[in-house]
Amino acid sequence: MKTARFYLWLMALVLVSPARGYNVTDIPGPLKENADAVIRLDRKEFTFLSAGSATLTVKYVVTVLNEKGEEEAEMAIQYDKEIKIASLEGVIYSESGAVTKRLTIKDFVDRALITGLADYSDSRVKVYGVGATKYPFTIEYSYRLNFTGLIGFPSWVPVTEPNVSLERSEYVVHAPVDFPLRYKAYNYSQEPSRSEEKGITTWSWSMDNVRTAKTEPFSPPFREVAPLVLIAPDDFMYGKVSGSMANWEEFGNWSKGLIADRDDLPAEAITEVKALVENISDPKEKARKVYEYMQHRTRYVSIQFGIGGFQPFPASETHELGYGDCKALTMYTHALMKAVGVESYYTLIYAGSNGRNKTDPSFPSSAFNHVFLCMPFGSDTVFTECTSQQVPFGHMGDFTCDRYALMITENGGKLIHTPGYSETDNQACSWTQVEVAADGNATADLRMKFTGLKYDDRLSVWLRSPDEQRKAMIKALGIGKFDLGAISYEEDRGIPASLSEKVAVTLPRYAALTGTRMFLPLNLENKLSSSLPSVADRKTEVYFEDGFTLIDTVTYHLPAGYKVEAKPESVNLESRFGTYEAGVTIDGETAIYTRKRIVHAGHFPADTYPELVGFYDSMIKADKMSLVLVKI
Repeated sequence: MKTARFYLWLMALVLVSPARGYNVTDIPGPLKENADAVIRLDRKEFTFLSAGSATLTVKYVVTVLNEKGEEEAEMAIQYDKEIKIASLEGVIYSESGAVTKRLTIKDFVDRALITGLADYSDSRVKVYGVGATKYPFTIEYSYRLNFTGLIGFPSWVPVTEPNVSLERSEYVVHAPVDFPLRYKAYNYSQEPSRSEEKGITTWSWSMDNVRTAKTEPFSPPFREVAPLVLIAPDDFMYGKVSGSMANWEEFGNWSKGLIADRDDLPAEAITEVKALVENISDPKEKARKVYEYMQHRTRYVSIQFGIGGFQPFPASETHELGYGDCKALTMYTHALMKAVGVESYYTLIYAGSNGRNKTDPSFPSSAFNHVFLCMPFGSDTVFTECTSQQVPFGHMGDFTCDRYALMITENGGKLIHTPGYSETDNQACSWTQVEVAADGNATADLRMKFTGLKYDDRLSVWLRSPDEQRKAMIKALGIGKFDLGAISYEEDRGIPASLSEKVAVTLPRYAALTGTRMFLPLNLENKLSSSLPSVADRKTEVYFEDGFTLIDTVTYHLPAGYKVEAKPESVNLESRFGTYEAGVTIDGETAIYTRKRIVHAGHFPADTYPELVGFYDSMIKADKMSLVLVKI
């Protein structure tokens, strides 16, 4: 769904052109190849009037070729106190370009931007979904937005999805000649055309005839390879509060003004939290205790009203209410830390698993969507997520790790980089005991421990209902045919956090019987089974965002009346993408299978993909190793 809203990190749409039909046969053949939709025209015109005033005019035309492309035809236009919809209409065309329906603003469903009991906002959206039953068809949207508050300019993203082709995209910006417009292009080498007339400077970007990108295995995220132009002013005004983003320090000063004098607490709260840490001398342990206090007495509620989308409620109000959004809960936690003498800083960040590259340190802008708390302890710095009752003290996960953030200090904004998780941090280790019966049936007790980002993955399972937990566990184990027994968890909330899991399973006919022999598969879990597809003339790099380590130890208690006839050779594999080793040792009536797989994070040249295919094939073959037993 396309969402038009005026923030730097989201796409906007533009500019009216003369009406015309859109026959699908007019689309160049190469643009339809492997495409689910073709953007016929994406024109955007943004007119800057003053630090707090602008207009955005939009014309967006897309031809949907099949059901998979229908999402490109959906539209959601956001508005609020700072953004008003001045006009909105649309036209739907048949395959031949004949008009089948004209849309007015009344055809768009009006609803709250955020729905749910834990969300309060003055932002609303006008939504339209085609719900087509016949393809192809074309839909054209035209609208204009008036802004009375600005905290950034729309960015230009001409190609939005790998399965969508582009016929033409244009982006035009008008501003007074003395206006210091800043812009930066990514994956786009052309400079904008520029002209001046009657005291107005016009910048224009355009792109034509871009074919759909073929999706390739282990490619970088599309956002990293797609063309993008970021645009930002030096000065802005939002909610009648002026600011500057000419540099990070000045943008931090704007945020500092919004949070000034909001760390007050009632006297009883200060007394309570001081008593809580009275016998604790270690500052970090004090912080942990205070953080857990905050978690137990608050809950998250999204609150987005006007400038409140950027300004936290006073800590005293959050203490009284027991809830707040990320800004309010972070400010409340900061106030509690201040009460016990722990230094902490309100910090802006672009959060989310897809947010690591959203903030460019060389391009100051409002590239943030979240707030959390930074606490320096000498050479160690702890970052805390204040909106969750489950996340342990100091754990970031892929929500906030490995990206730039803006710490709000007394001197304004200070750009920092949060730590990432290495391949040794991200571990999933298992220790399994398997009892094998003479009929080939088996029972197994699995003990697993997860750290780093692997902890995040399993935490999401642990927090589900028992029924959903079992469903997720059946899928996650990947053992094959088995019956799931009891599941239990134990969490270590230290730094680093870890989650331990115990699972009992029954494995009917786990080992195959042939005559007097038993064939016992050794790799019980984490088995690779699907080869990578071949890719001719690969275009994109091979990419692994995060490295990780998997270590498995499986102890098989062999059935009475059998002895080992043959055991497989150990396997050791090394490549630029990681390492793999597996083997089995025999100790009396037990066979101990060990497997260790390490994946290296990084970007690798496109022409190394065949090497990755070969590496996977070798691991898949090694994962099939079996122990051969014979009756005594």
